[in-house]
Amino acid sequence: GGGAAGRLAANPKFAAAFRACGGAAGFGGGGRRFQPSHTAITKFVTCVRQHGFNMPNPKFSGGPVFPASIRSNPKFVTASQACASLLVRPGASPPAA
Repeated sequence: GGGAAGRLAANPKFAAAFRACGGAAGFGGGGRRFQPSHTAITKFVTCVRQHGFNMPNPKFSGGPVFPASIRSNPKFVTASQACASLLVRPGASPPAA
């Protein structure tokens, strides 16, 4: 473990963004997966675009919401961290910074 990927995996906000974008359930926790609303995902996409990553439109018809290939893009990683709070489970306390 360790390194930048380990720090990202330990960040609950990033883990939420990762899962929302079709990431594997094994990244940051198991159990039932949180499904953000279409509105939350649309706000996330807008935010990511405003933070410099040309995010593809979400796919709501089943399967991953976004292509898996974006997860390794450094611009996506940075932008998604800035926007991850938009994907927090309703009623959940935001993680301490």
